[in-house]
Amino acid sequence: MEEKRKKNYALPIIGALLAVVACVAYIVMRVMQQQAKEDKWSEYDDYGWM
Repeated sequence: MEEKRKKNYALPIIGALLAVVACVAYIVMRVMQQQAKEDKWSEYDDYGWM
């Protein structure tokens, strides 16, 4: 009976950890994309296009 209780507590904790990891991965991916975009368009700043 005690093993069943441990499993019931473990699943929500694992689910919450996976959600946090997914959110952090999404944020990191968006920041990296934004940085790449800024790096690309920074070349045009020298020519006065932006």
